[in-house]
Amino acid sequence: MLTIKGNSGIGDSVYVRVICEHIPEITEVMSDYPEVFEGLPVNVIPHKSNKPANFMRVSYCGDKYRTDTTQWQDIARKAGLQPVPPLTSKWDTKEILSTARPPFCVVIKPYIPMQRNDGFGDDLEIDIENIDEAIKELKNKYYIIQCGKGYKNYNNAEIDYSDKLSLKEYINLLAVADLVISQPGNALPILEAFGRGKGVFVFTKKGERSSSRFIKAINYNKIVEKKDRITWCYDSDSPNIILEKISGIMEKG
Repeated sequence: MLTIKGNSGIGDSVYVRVICEHIPEITEVMSDYPEVFEGLPVNVIPHKSNKPANFMRVSYCGDKYRTDTTQWQDIARKAGLQPVPPLTSKWDTKEILSTARPPFCVVIKPYIPMQRNDGFGDDLEIDIENIDEAIKELKNKYYIIQCGKGYKNYNNAEIDYSDKLSLKEYINLLAVADLVISQPGNALPILEAFGRGKGVFVFTKKGERSSSRFIKAINYNKIVEKKDRITWCYDSDSPNIILEKISGIMEKG
């Protein structure tokens, strides 16, 4: 029996799920998100449970400032996976939105980064005005669905599932979406591991200039594993530039 513990977020649990699929000796996971591990033969206990004797701790934080790896590569190597396997997981997706007209785009409401209320992640908070204008144009091609628990609303979403989805429903939605637009966060590993569609993740120039080395390390090259399916933009980019980025990634096979 082997117990594994990752970092505390939803996205961190997604990384741990993929590791579990490659290490059959893992029978127990320390996570506050048991829904993420649905379908796996593992017992899920609270993240802050006492550490058992046979224990594996995995995190990308120790290699956060390496520029020659991604965070998925860092955490997989911590688990002893060599070569590093693809960031892909088996997930039984179910279409939950009978009202959605495919193709559809999911936009995640902006939220406080890392769930911090002490101002630490302020440089990562995005402005949504230009993104919202781009979404207005996307409505000609996609059905726009807003979800998440953020503090700002996109005016041009056609349906709003904010605070209305269970975690499983949220994962299912991202897994079947044709396009996902979000700031960096749990939507990224969910889309990479479970999803079929493409993604555009929104960064800030404030983050690039941050006085925090930790914040500056949250960048496209480090956090994105599947760069063939995921692109990025700044929140300050014009709506036309954002649309060009989306068009470019959607045209890729």
